[in-house]
Amino acid sequence: MPERPHPIYYSFVTLTTVGYGDVTPISPTTRTFAWIEAITGQFYLAIIVAGLVSILVANTSQPRRSEQDDTG
Repeated sequence: MPERPHPIYYSFVTLTTVGYGDVTPISPTTRTFAWIEAITGQFYLAIIVAGLVSILVANTSQPRRSEQDDTG
């Protein structure tokens, strides 16, 4: 009997939408949970990237203290 895949492995593969195909949900309920988890993973990635971009924009749009001291 083959070893049963670990649920955390399946969850990680689904959240990242890698989809190796070695574990497949069988029932309609588990398929629904799988696509909900895949969409959640994409939203999570989008939120992380948006947060990092906003930090970068906030840091580059403000003048540095040394530049403020020189002009004042």
